[in-house]
Amino acid sequence: MFAGVNYVNLQRLVVFVPVLISTFLQNMWEEIGWRGYALPKLQEKYNAFYSSIVVSVFWAIWHWPHFTVKNSIMMTNYHNFLWFFVSTILVSIEYTWLYNSTKGSLLIVTLYHSSYNAFGLLLLVEQGISYVVFPFLLLTHFLTVIVIIVVFRPEKLSYIKPVTFEQLRKTAIKHY
Repeated sequence: MFAGVNYVNLQRLVVFVPVLISTFLQNMWEEIGWRGYALPKLQEKYNAFYSSIVVSVFWAIWHWPHFTVKNSIMMTNYHNFLWFFVSTILVSIEYTWLYNSTKGSLLIVTLYHSSYNAFGLLLLVEQGISYVVFPFLLLTHFLTVIVIIVVFRPEKLSYIKPVTFEQLRKTAIKHY
């Protein structure tokens, strides 16, 4: 209607819900492994920050095959494996903060993960702006992680006690 003004393609908004549901179902299985098992198990022995780093290393390696495929969505979004690796470390710390702050809610972490992936696919890759936006997105994650570490401290990355596998086991037994 107005010259020079770009409007959001409403068809993209209609597609967002099915993409979000699809990514939720995909990411649910990852989060069961990374945050539902590995993170609590690591937090039994190590602080939350170190546990996040360990999870992120394995999480990044898990996704490495995507970077061997020419023009994959991961390659388009992150440009190379090194930037993905850095991004994964930062996002893993954010996920640990979410996980510990919600007393181990895989639903919240999975929703965050799937929202992030749907956003990356529909708004960055398909709109062709991933290359331009990525540095700002990475900077945002970096600043968010700095705030999380300063405010919540590396030991817990939350105001409450880190979630451990033993706590999850006791909670499950108590409820059933």
